[in-house]
Amino acid sequence: MKKIIIAYLFGVVLLSGCTVVPTVEYSKITSPSDLTGDEIDSFYLSKSIIKIYKIGTKKDSQDKEIDKLFILSTPVESTEFKVGIRKADSIGVETNINIKKIENTALIQEVGTEVTDNRVEMIERIGTIITGAAALAFSNTELEQKVLPKRINVSVLLNNLNIDRNKKNGVDAADGVTIDFGEIPQDAISITKFSEPMEMSGLIYSACRDAKVKFKYEDSKYEKNVKVSDPRFFQTIAFPVKGKITFHSECGVSVLSEKETGVKTNTEIINALIAQGKAIKDAIDAAKKDEKDEKDEK
Repeated sequence: MKKIIIAYLFGVVLLSGCTVVPTVEYSKITSPSDLTGDEIDSFYLSKSIIKIYKIGTKKDSQDKEIDKLFILSTPVESTEFKVGIRKADSIGVETNINIKKIENTALIQEVGTEVTDNRVEMIERIGTIITGAAALAFSNTELEQKVLPKRINVSVLLNNLNIDRNKKNGVDAADGVTIDFGEIPQDAISITKFSEPMEMSGLIYSACRDAKVKFKYEDSKYEKNVKVSDPRFFQTIAFPVKGKITFHSECGVSVLSEKETGVKTNTEIINALIAQGKAIKDAIDAAKKDEKDEKDEK
């Protein structure tokens, strides 16, 4: 009986001590043999394509009709490997994760999370069982119309020039376009540190860095600041207990937390432990009394 009580106490300590947050496990998928069969889903980290294209015309200071250009940073799939995601719930806690992807891609658009806390019910069930058992400057070269629309694969530039965490100005993107890359955020982690399996209570996504795109076109200077994804580094964001994580159009995420319902407070957990502890003690005392009465009758 003492062993049963010790096991109960050990179990309830585990139940009461865990933090109620959505918890998942990530792993790299490079071939079908990496699949375990219990993945919730899988997704690609993102990289960026910068697009420069004509969206119409405008008049210059001399009232001359000239082309009007637009600069856009778009996330696309970084297909070096996929990231598998599976549940890693603690005892008595159930995580519900809904992943919405950008249509026709394996890029995450939105992640919804909700936690169901069954710890009090589990403590009561365990207690009942035991009780029963006991009783830079612009380039001189101009962008030309013949190269429009122009697509710049940002990851190719970053890799070929070995641009690491630090900023790098005046990167030649060809056709008279230069890019000033900002530094990687301090909290970004190198993808080489991606350990398997990696368990956490949050989502991983490609690190974001600033990029200033600059060029001349028809004697006009263009300059625009955009965000780009660098899949050689990743960042993390904690899951809300209930809510969703939404990906930005260029890079980065936002978290929306909703009112938590059904998550037990520490007081409720402690009260459940006390109640079940008393029930176990009463059952043991009653069993001892019955045993003593039987001996006395003999």
